[in-house]
Amino acid sequence: TIYNMHITGGRSFSELFPTFSHIFSDFAVKHKSKSSGQSTIILSSDNGQKDLTKCIQTQIHRYKMFVETLRNAADFDKEDVSQNKAHHNCRRFFKIKSRRPEVTSIIKNAFSDSLLSSWSADLDGSSQLWNLQWTWGVPKASDFEHLLVFQKVSRFRGTRGLTRKDLLKKNIQRFALVFSAPAAGLDEKSNDSFNIMPLTYALPHEYNSFVSGYSSIQKLCGVKSMNYWIIKPIGMSRGRGISVVSDIDEVSYSQPIVIQRYISDPFLFLGFKFDLRLYVLVTSFAPIEAFIYKEGLARFGSRSYSSRLESLRDNRIHLTNSSIQKEFNGDIDRSHPAYLAGSNGADSKVAISWLWKRLDEIGIDTDSLWEKIIEVCVTALAASGSDIQNQPNSFELFGFDV
Repeated sequence: TIYNMHITGGRSFSELFPTFSHIFSDFAVKHKSKSSGQSTIILSSDNGQKDLTKCIQTQIHRYKMFVETLRNAADFDKEDVSQNKAHHNCRRFFKIKSRRPEVTSIIKNAFSDSLLSSWSADLDGSSQLWNLQWTWGVPKASDFEHLLVFQKVSRFRGTRGLTRKDLLKKNIQRFALVFSAPAAGLDEKSNDSFNIMPLTYALPHEYNSFVSGYSSIQKLCGVKSMNYWIIKPIGMSRGRGISVVSDIDEVSYSQPIVIQRYISDPFLFLGFKFDLRLYVLVTSFAPIEAFIYKEGLARFGSRSYSSRLESLRDNRIHLTNSSIQKEFNGDIDRSHPAYLAGSNGADSKVAISWLWKRLDEIGIDTDSLWEKIIEVCVTALAASGSDIQNQPNSFELFGFDV
């Protein structure tokens, strides 16, 4: 069973689409008010009523073509469609746009669930005969110009402010500044909710600031073994290029990176470091409409945690990325959580539901922990979402590492 929680509370249709034009991807354009800086949707020309009429007529024409293609592909005649109108109307089609066989396999397997029996793959390979298109790459802007209002694409455009490490850091800092306690009238506790990242610098632009921060911490710590930093290339995923360092001479930025203060005393479970991979489904950025799935993955290191300086380069201890840990699956023994989890574990990962039960047993308030995790997700979405334009035909499933 898949559980989900609505992040932002229930919203009515009128809140998601405050004007009729909001439902059309090829009709609305982004507009920033010079006075308030807020994003609003305006008509794409001065003669708005004429544009709206033309857009609706175009939608009607496209829909007629869609239905006609559907009838021909399904080998229905008009009488058959009329007699089986209820069955015909409930049919839904998905299209997979990816050259990766594993993506195709996962999506087809998901749609094979009995709860999705009304869905099937697009009938004739037509580029437009689908209700939902699951795409691996970022669609072009032109891909949205000829969509019907009910067609959904599994990607938003312009989400780098959320998915790229340096831009996310910048957006969170900006968000915290705008909504700081003195300016927004928030109490100190509310203001702390914006602090969702360790001390972070984007290099090379903030190198001098990093040196100053590193030196200040060095003086406070007194010992180099406590001044740990983690380096992450800004545009890479799956743990590629990540390293943990303690000496400033080890910091190289031949390519753009972010460098963060490393959490050297993380919360451990059975002596192992772990993080959580959560999945957040976003259906709208303007306004934010998102769902967080309660089930996810807890990703563990394959060796017991140690903060000793000599262990700093041991990826088995410090980096929990699945792509890295899969190289060390042979090191996992009977004391590892993934082994103890049985069918709820695999490789170096366990289901969050299993971990939550174990944490409850040792007195951890998982309900409170979950609320804090939701706050982190909401803050990240709110901080980056203001720069993402209205895209009513889009949705996207994002992976959050907490």
